[in-house]
Amino acid sequence: SLGYVDFQRQASNTAKRDFEVETDDGRLYAFKAGATVQTEFDWRLLPLTYSYSWYKTDHLEMAASAGIHWFTTKLGFAGNAIITGQDGSTSALAATSTSENASGPLPVFGLDIDYALTDAWVLGGQFGWFGLDYEGTSGELIDLRVNAEYWFNDYFGAGLGYSHYAIDIKHRDGDYTFAADYTYQGVDAYLSVRY
Repeated sequence: SLGYVDFQRQASNTAKRDFEVETDDGRLYAFKAGATVQTEFDWRLLPLTYSYSWYKTDHLEMAASAGIHWFTTKLGFAGNAIITGQDGSTSALAATSTSENASGPLPVFGLDIDYALTDAWVLGGQFGWFGLDYEGTSGELIDLRVNAEYWFNDYFGAGLGYSHYAIDIKHRDGDYTFAADYTYQGVDAYLSVRY
């Protein structure tokens, strides 16, 4: 299966301590404690999953799944900062902003369960999980959903479900720690194709 997920979140808070963000162009943004900082968290996923059915009856099917979630994330900061350029010059700017981007693959393993009430109506549930603790980076991804599907024919269907998606990531680099903790819960509607 192939999907697409897009989470976007913005927040405003007061910095509790000094922190710095170094960008790819060599600039260093220093935000002081007490400054109002606006943050932007943008997380996009393109999950590609293969499921292997290991138990199947006329009504019940269970499958183990493995796949790759290709992620693209952006973390942005806006506020008053002191900027140090590559040449060592410094300048104080009001309402400056900077952002960092990252992307890469995340392996995910899971379990799928489907129960056919009739030939057209199917109830289902999926659970996916990924955990990481490697070279200063730790976290986990949990993807849990339940759904009801109606199949118009052998190939096309529509569904309504409830999803719980949680991301918890920490990266430690010396005294600096970046942490992202995001949870999405809600109802979703979708179309399905099978062959």
